[in-house]
Amino acid sequence: MKKSILTSIVLLCVATFVNAGTVVMHDGSTISDVTIVSIEKGIIIVEKEKKNVTIPLKKIKGYYKTDFNGSQGNLENLSDYKLSISKVEVKEEKKGKSRKRRNYELEVSYRIQRIGENKKYRRIKMPYFFAYILLSADDNGNRKILFNYYPKEAKFRSKNGTNDRGALMKVLSSFERETVDVSAQHYNNLKNLGDKKVDITIKNSSKRKIIAYHLEVYGPMDKLAERDWHDAGARVGKHWWRNY
Repeated sequence: MKKSILTSIVLLCVATFVNAGTVVMHDGSTISDVTIVSIEKGIIIVEKEKKNVTIPLKKIKGYYKTDFNGSQGNLENLSDYKLSISKVEVKEEKKGKSRKRRNYELEVSYRIQRIGENKKYRRIKMPYFFAYILLSADDNGNRKILFNYYPKEAKFRSKNGTNDRGALMKVLSSFERETVDVSAQHYNNLKNLGDKKVDITIKNSSKRKIIAYHLEVYGPMDKLAERDWHDAGARVGKHWWRNY
């Protein structure tokens, strides 16, 4: 009931083109001097200082068309960017100190380039990586598809992976999504002419061979890159991952 009332209030504000308002979060923080741009699938997009920021409706306690002074909320100045995948390797994980085996890792090398009018800003939203893994057949001839992600905050609540657009938007627009400084030494890990790397852990493979993968990488809201591979000796359909 509260959610529907809040949605009605926000829609009224959008319809009347409020120029300066304040969003109040459930945690008590406020973000002032914002304009509501749109509402879609439980997500509000607000504009502040010529920058759009997405906020899940469930995080918002209220919206007021009065601009509060002394706002506690801060919206980071983030850069848009493009991303290219330079290399993907499937590696068998080595036994660690705990002697636990996690089977495989997908090591992804990629490059980021800041673009657009805001490219002067060094911080970006952390790219999210989603990988579909096709395993070789078991003793009964059945193949299994695994869905993996990086970082852990990219975890899906849907069993349909990135095919579920609503679940995807919810993950990408999370108010708690990490931002990173692309020029910071701890993030750059400069190797191979500037490549950055992430390792996507492939769990529950039951030691079966990986015969194909489909990788998708998302920026703030959209897919920035993808990569496909399959073993030369394996018969794999063109869009096999959609069966996940």
